[in-house]
Amino acid sequence: MAGGKIELQAPPEVLALLPGVIEVWADAAHPPGGSPCSQAAREALLELARSLQSELESGVTALHCPRRMRATLRQAIDWQRARTDDTGQRERLDRLRRALDGGRQ
Repeated sequence: MAGGKIELQAPPEVLALLPGVIEVWADAAHPPGGSPCSQAAREALLELARSLQSELESGVTALHCPRRMRATLRQAIDWQRARTDDTGQRERLDRLRRALDGGRQ
């Protein structure tokens, strides 16, 4: 996709995980009250989560994220996956990660 964006294509139940994963990661990686740089990163993540949630609520079949956020999103997904024992959740997070890496789900 042009304009420095990546497109994530996956079933709705997989795409629906991403905003929440980003919000949890923002809290963990950049807690409130940190340095100005950390707070700017936190706000960028939370804004992305809000934007993705809005896309999902409008009924899109794919999500669009800034290409520069790919590594951060990988970290967020991997971190969330490591924190859950739910097999179904882990599978959905794996599918989300594959979608992020360019694989259609």
